[in-house]
This record gives sequence, structure tokens and C-alpha cells, in this order.
Amino acid sequence: MIISEDEKSLIEMFRASDDVQRVMILTYVRNLAPKNEHDIIERPTENSGEQYDDNLKNKKMLCKRLRRLARLDRIRLDESEHTSALNRHLSKYFDYLGVDKLEYVKKYIEHIQPFMIKEVKSQEKFDNAICVLDEYYRIAVYIKADATRGEEMIISFHENNKNGIAKREPLRKSTGEVYVFPETISAHVSGTDLYDINLFITRGATSLPISVSARRCDDEGFWVRLGDIERALVETANSYLQDLYTADLDYSEVEPFYSL
Repeated sequence: MIISEDEKSLIEMFRASDDVQRVMILTYVRNLAPKNEHDIIERPTENSGEQYDDNLKNKKMLCKRLRRLARLDRIRLDESEHTSALNRHLSKYFDYLGVDKLEYVKKYIEHIQPFMIKEVKSQEKFDNAICVLDEYYRIAVYIKADATRGEEMIISFHENNKNGIAKREPLRKSTGEVYVFPETISAHVSGTDLYDINLFITRGATSLPISVSARRCDDEGFWVRLGDIERALVETANSYLQDLYTADLDYSEVEPFYSL
């Protein structure tokens, strides 16, 4: 393979750059690169565009409502056993781990993203009810809340099931882009819509901080490749594990790296 002078200059520029500049260069190059047949991002057709926009708009609205609830000091968590007796499994799991259940659930929904959820309208049987499934798991998490002012409560937070049998979700393909709300913006390629943003993604009982490349969508959020999110989660988890086995630690004092 013959490398052009422009490509050589770009390589030398990359080698001489600091970490932030390297991320920006990689982001720029990635967006210039032609996409192969496995990287095609489906866009709405002319007929489906309105429905697509309405679906994203609804998910953004639901996410923002849940995130606002999570920030309320007065919100409560219903820990009573439901009639089905199938809602206590996660509560018992968090008790075993010594996790404060209300604080965990608040942090969980504070960082929830539109691409994760699907609304369950059939379960919204009273005013100000919010019911969604977090489908970013093999077994979705069922979340139901009452957003009535002064009576805010997380009513349900448990694995999705039907008659006591866990309902498995299909494996997601990681080739498309998803919409996200950023926690912070860490870098911007001047003159473009390309950014590096920081997110918190809660997987299991741990909120993982990640940084990913993104394209500006609107004033509130960005488009991010789902595959980039998944790779960043794996890299962050691996770095935690590497710190554990390379550090001179008393492992009896190390908090277990647990998952849901």
C-alpha cells in the first residue's frame, strides 16, 4: 500500500498530538471514511420520517421526565411486595450487596437515555403515570413511576417477566447511531458538528463513566454510534479489572465488581 504525502502528514500530526487532539483527529478521520455495507445507518424514508421523529420526540420527553424525577429529594421508592410477588428480586439483590435502593434507582433513572427505553402505554393506568422498559439488557428492566406533584414515587423497578418467566430481549445490532443526552462536552472539532462527549451509563449496580465521539443533533443531544458506547463500556470495565489485579491491594477490602 502506497501512502500519500497528505496521509504521511496526518500520521505525523497524530504522533505529535496530545491525547485530546488525538481523539479529535480520530473522530474527524472516522467521519471521512467511506462506510461499508455493515456500517449502513438506517434513516427514515420520506413516508416514515414523521413517525420516526414522533417516536424520538416521545422518548426524549419520557427520559427528561424520569431524569427530573430522579433529582427530587422528596421522591420515594415503593418497596412493598406486589400482588404477583415478582417485584422483590432486585430489592433482595441490592440488600445483599449493601446498596441503598432508593439512591441506586435515582441514579439509574437520572442517567437513562432515549435509545434504551420503550414506553408501555398499557400500564399507564392513572394520571401522571410513566411506564417504560429499559431494553438495553438481555432481560429488560420494568420501570414504573408516579409523577404526580407532591406524590412522586418509583412504583416498580424489576426485571420484565410474564407470569414469572423472564422475557428475553433480542440482541441489539451495534451498527447504527442513537440519540443521547450528554453529561458534559469534552472536545469539539472547530467548524464541524463533531464532538467528544461524556456519559454515565449504569450497567448492573455500577455507573460507568465513558467518553465517545458524537455528532450534534440538536440543542439538547447528539448522535452516537451504539457500537462506540458498547466498546467504551467494555474498555472502562476492563480498566477497572486491570486496576484490581495490578494494584497491591488487600482484596478483602475491595468492593466487588457486580452486575445486574
